[in-house]
Order: sequence, then structure tokens, then C-alpha cells
Amino acid sequence: MKRRANLPSPRAHPIFYLLGTLAVCLLLFRAAGGRFPPLPQNVLFYNTTASMPIGYYLRIPCARFSSGDIVAYEPTDEVRQFALERGYTDKDICLLKRIGALEGDSYQAADGSFYVNGQYRGPVAVEDSNGEPLPQLPPGKQVVPAGEFLPLADVTRSFDGRYTGTVPLANIRGRVIPLLAFW
Repeated sequence: MKRRANLPSPRAHPIFYLLGTLAVCLLLFRAAGGRFPPLPQNVLFYNTTASMPIGYYLRIPCARFSSGDIVAYEPTDEVRQFALERGYTDKDICLLKRIGALEGDSYQAADGSFYVNGQYRGPVAVEDSNGEPLPQLPPGKQVVPAGEFLPLADVTRSFDGRYTGTVPLANIRGRVIPLLAFW
């Protein structure tokens, strides 16, 4: 069969596959009202909070966690209940945050600032965006205990470890990377 000269072959130009796939994804996104529906949370995680870019994250194999890794984790019962009551999450889901500190690392909230191992990591608010009081960590330097981590978000106005403290490593469902996420 003879190919027309003005139509490039997809095999010769793999970028057309990528562009076609992106176009279909955009059409599906628009058809869904600008939101993709959540999927079962075992391999893909859907973030709906402003702590990280909204969208899908893919769970990847990980033998050891490091500071800076993005993880999907189950918050403690107390933190989960607080977040649900305040409307920080719209349902009972995993949270996505970076590992801000691991066993032996120190953290401290002082004079409206938050520090990890003596390095400034952003402000600490007294109230949320609705004017409601936020929990505050005890004064003084804290140390991450064995078997726990301190979750921190990419944005400083996130309900994260600067207000909740540490979380058991056992609560981590997996290390994730952004798959299709938008700010």
C-alpha cells in the first residue's frame, strides 16, 4: 500500500503517539468536568489537597525511604479526624507529603518559623485560611523517634508535620512520583 507523501509515519515520528495520548487525556479531563475520578489506592494515588500538585501519583518500589521522598501515608487517627472536621480533606484518604525528617533528625517551631536540623523550612501559622486555630507543637527542639518520620508539604500553608508532629513509618503505603499532576 502506498503512503501519501504529506502524512508522516507514526513509526518515523514517535512524538505523534505522545501528542495523541496527551490530547486524549486532555479530552477525558475536560469531559470529567476538570477532575479525574479517584482510583483504588494501591498503585495510583489521587491527591485532592493543595499540599502537593493535584492529580495522580504512581507508587514505585522502594526498599528505604530518604528525606525528600514523596510518600502516600495514612495519618494518625487524631490527625485524620481533625482534617475531616476542618474540611482539609473531603473524605478518608491517604495524604501525600514529602519526608521532611527521619529518625534522629531534629525539628522545631520557634517564633513563627519552622526548622529541620537547624535549617529554615517555612513559616508556622497560628490559624488556618478560615481563621480557625491550628494545633501547635510543643516548644523546644523535637527529635524524630525511631520508626517515625516528619511529613512536610511543598507549600508552607499545608496541614503537615509542622502542626501534627511525626507519623509511624508503618503508616506509609508507598513512595510515589507524580504521573499526571497540576498545580
